[in-house]
Amino acid sequence: MPTTQGRETAAIGQAEAKPVRLQLSRKKGFDLQAHSRAVNGLPAVSVARPGILGNPFVHATDPAQAVEAFDRLCRGGTQSFQCSPDGLHFAGSIHANALHWAWSEWLRDHGLPAIRGKNLACWCAVGSPCHADVLLRLANGPVCDDPLPTGADAGEGRHALAPSASSNPTAAREH
Repeated sequence: MPTTQGRETAAIGQAEAKPVRLQLSRKKGFDLQAHSRAVNGLPAVSVARPGILGNPFVHATDPAQAVEAFDRLCRGGTQSFQCSPDGLHFAGSIHANALHWAWSEWLRDHGLPAIRGKNLACWCAVGSPCHADVLLRLANGPVCDDPLPTGADAGEGRHALAPSASSNPTAAREH
């Protein structure tokens, strides 16, 4: 049976269910929605590649670095990625729009609201680093705890993980 993180979610009906990360399965008969509802009563959304919410980064030896790069991408900080054959690089099967320079704005305005209050499913093993945990935190955490760049802040890099004001805005499109 597929596993989940965050089993501390209260029983349905006792308190509001907390969205969790689910692990996708290729087992015959696996039904993501049925599994999700059995876990905590919430619907689920797949955030695996090649979907627009899939992590466009992979790392040859350290998945945590790919998750960190995804976290920076979510916040608009795309100018600082160091890609190399033996380290961080872009996944072969990704949604083309995930690397668009305005993706973090789309995520803030459309992506996060669409997944708020839902379980997120990916192929990553439970207990291993996963970009779905980043999305869960951003979509369901207190707004003031994890701000995404907005308006002028997004372009000027005022967020700690966003590009600096002196960064070349076209650099992100070239990588």
